[in-house]
Amino acid sequence: MKESIGEFRKKAQSGRIKSIQEDYYRFFSAYISWFFVRFTSLTGNKITFIWVIVGLLCVVFYTLGSYKFTLIAAGLYFIRHTLDRVDGEVARYRNQQSIKGKLYDLFGHWVYEPLIFIAVSIGIYRTTNNFWILILGLFALYGYYLCDLVNISIILHKPGSKETIEKHNVKSEFISSFSFKARVYRFIRFITFVDYFHVILLLASVFNILWLFLIFSVIGWNFLWIVKVLSEIYIGGDY
Repeated sequence: MKESIGEFRKKAQSGRIKSIQEDYYRFFSAYISWFFVRFTSLTGNKITFIWVIVGLLCVVFYTLGSYKFTLIAAGLYFIRHTLDRVDGEVARYRNQQSIKGKLYDLFGHWVYEPLIFIAVSIGIYRTTNNFWILILGLFALYGYYLCDLVNISIILHKPGSKETIEKHNVKSEFISSFSFKARVYRFIRFITFVDYFHVILLLASVFNILWLFLIFSVIGWNFLWIVKVLSEIYIGGDY
């Protein structure tokens, strides 16, 4: 492979949805993907398996509580989310995309991401002995899962809405073409910071204020699924 990193980026990341955090991770992921494609035979599915292991190690370190372990967990968290972009880029470049790969990726997200809320709350509890921190972690987990379950329910009952469900990730210049309901949903996601909880977790880890991450998560994810349900009940229609 003789192409430059810029040429590789265009092919491997072509058409990918971008947001602040997506741009941040994909800036780094392109270099790792380029290296893997050029010097290894790793497939996207194998890279998915790697980031799941890294993610579980991240969870373990967050539960330990002390600041030095929190920084290690944050580093693993960054690596995990970067590799989460790498698996798709490698598969896209090698034309190895498949339903199996999407299912592996989805399974990894459902197993790992919710555990972050529990791990962080356990880590804070170990250092503060504050029982209410565990309650915050459970409510954050609850809200996260409810958002996914509400989306799945809508997709099952309104198959044509699958594409529009994901419009909250599209660049802001396209928002004007959305329905009123879609714009409201996008605005709610923006003000609750749910699209940036990865960045918030990293910053909270560095500054040792993980309790703030839990508060953002509890408010953001639970407010989002409630708005989603109410909008379906009282507004209806497509996004």
